Amino acid sequence: MLWLDIAPDSGLFPRNSTRNYLLRVTTKAHPWGFNVDELRETKRLSAEQAKQSLEAFNCNKSVKNGERPHPIQGWPYVANAPVPLAWLLIEAQSILEESGTLITPEKSVELWRKVKERCRKFIEGRNPLPSEQLDPRNRPLLVHWAYRVQEILETWLEQPQAPQLLALAEALARAVSTQLMALLVPVEALTQPSRNEEGQSSGNNKPATTDRIANVEHLFQRLNAGGTELRGNDLAYSMIKAYWPGIEKTIQNIETRPPETQVALLGAQLALATDDDKLPPPLNVTTLRTLARIDDGQQPSDDSKKMRQGELDRIKTMFALKGQVSSEAPIKLALQRLDKWFLYDDVNRDQRWGLPPVLRSRMAEQAPEVFLFLLRLTHHTTQEPEPDVRRKLLGLSTALHWFSQDRQRAVRWLWETSPAEWCDGSAFFKNQKPLLTQLHELSDDQRHKTMANILTPEQLSDYISIDTFNEDSIGKWRWWDTLVTDQAKKEGKTADERQAKYGGLIKILKDYNYRNNNGLLLMYAQREQMASCFPNYDSSHIGYWDAHNVPWDFDHILPQSAFADMRTENDLMEVCKQWGNTIANLHIYPFEKNRSRQDEKANKSLPRDESTRMLLNPFELDTFSLETKDIRFNKDKPQNSEAPRKVYEFVLAARTRLLRIYGEWYDNLLIGHLLQSDNQSTISQTNIAAND
Repeated sequence: MLWLDIAPDSGLFPRNSTRNYLLRVTTKAHPWGFNVDELRETKRLSAEQAKQSLEAFNCNKSVKNGERPHPIQGWPYVANAPVPLAWLLIEAQSILEESGTLITPEKSVELWRKVKERCRKFIEGRNPLPSEQLDPRNRPLLVHWAYRVQEILETWLEQPQAPQLLALAEALARAVSTQLMALLVPVEALTQPSRNEEGQSSGNNKPATTDRIANVEHLFQRLNAGGTELRGNDLAYSMIKAYWPGIEKTIQNIETRPPETQVALLGAQLALATDDDKLPPPLNVTTLRTLARIDDGQQPSDDSKKMRQGELDRIKTMFALKGQVSSEAPIKLALQRLDKWFLYDDVNRDQRWGLPPVLRSRMAEQAPEVFLFLLRLTHHTTQEPEPDVRRKLLGLSTALHWFSQDRQRAVRWLWETSPAEWCDGSAFFKNQKPLLTQLHELSDDQRHKTMANILTPEQLSDYISIDTFNEDSIGKWRWWDTLVTDQAKKEGKTADERQAKYGGLIKILKDYNYRNNNGLLLMYAQREQMASCFPNYDSSHIGYWDAHNVPWDFDHILPQSAFADMRTENDLMEVCKQWGNTIANLHIYPFEKNRSRQDEKANKSLPRDESTRMLLNPFELDTFSLETKDIRFNKDKPQNSEAPRKVYEFVLAARTRLLRIYGEWYDNLLIGHLLQSDNQSTISQTNIAAND
């Protein structure tokens, strides 16, 4: 929702701001809005501000306690008298219809009376808490926005000549009456044959319709560079919409889906797939122009054009552009099956192994060839595979998404096997070697494998061996020195040999940039909490993935302050960093709750039931007190003699949690079956923590 603060407090503006009014926005993820900044960067509220907003919404009966409100149930926190901009524009439009383009002082007074009346009706319909019942000390914050706007307007209307009445009314009138300028393009620009047409002749000597569109498309690209330039997939999608009008209506008719651009591109790519078991190449600008040029209403004159016309017809069929009902579009049915087969389902206990919707959408965007592999199965096979087969298919797909180094090559190889064989499960055991082993060895380049060598939880536990941790020398522990070079010497091998076996997987698990693939692994491990805390999160828009837009944070369980003092450098702090910024010390937590705990210990601030729901008890990381002052050096010794033991306990707890996170994926998606060459594989249910 877009709001206009009609009477902003001077304290709301950034220093040296030249603005008179503030436009505010509230979203599903942040129904309390955002902070004000003169720059383009979006700034979230503090957690304390978000908590105060929720308190205000609850006091005014806008939303039930514990629920994340929709934008209509809240209002922007950083605003004094916010009004839905739609209200103001509607009332300004009605005034203009009565009086033409001129807003007189009398008409401006009428406009604000209408807005005040809207507030009155809104209060009667919504029944928020009357302002006089609120604690006067909290009233400026807790009072409902509609009461606040009423009060402002009553004050204004007592002074009809107040300058802001007329000035703001005139600004709204200008916004309503604004006209977009249409660029006048000479007729020749639309009818002139393109370079590809030169020398060709047609029966009626008229250029094809699609050639005219191509010319407009070229103009669009040139002119659009002056604004927000479209690149890559977005540019291709804009071309698809221009060449095949109506395709966006089919996509928008799909209630839950990946990003719109990916649905269009992958759906068209799937339509172009033939029966020769070859992965169709990704669509690009050149391919789209070639296809569109065939659609000229004339009969193709040669085999090449007939083939292209067939491809064009298949795209139209896929998106129901040939007189079909869009609700029966094959792309819609395929996506619905994909969601039914592979998404997390809290109601169906047998499918709690599925993906949260956000991971489905990110796979389509970040690993489109892998998503296309699944889409091919749901498009060509209407019979739902057995649950274990679906789990293995999802295990294979997530392994490719998160741990593959050459997904294009891997999917080309998988594509050679028919959808029927994948869906009946026979494809998993076609060869002597396990499927994931075959994918790992697919490349001849020893330095660049098609995908990482997937380890069992036991192998991962052995690699990060508990024997490598020693309380007396814990400060010397390092991912590379301890686990690669030192262990290689003990085994009589080179560091490169050990790295080749374990490095691809470990590199991702210990990555500090937890918004990458390791963050996706953590989301999967916390899928139950994701479904519980963020059930209405819209993941079909890539913009909602930005750090300021998602309704969660990657929260450090042991606060960063315990090991991120930049003024202090020593071995104990360094080993804490080695583990503290990995997913072993992170969990996904609602933004407004996370920021409010600041550096409070997790075992004091996080409810136990939330830990149970995560299945990944984080309290083992915080059952002891570790603070920066404990591990600062004073004459080469920690201030606290207990510091080495505390760091040792933290690292062991982090190791246990990392193995649990990995085991959640490995066990639930039957990865063990993909590392076996026959049907007798078993799921690892090893309790690693107990063994250690």
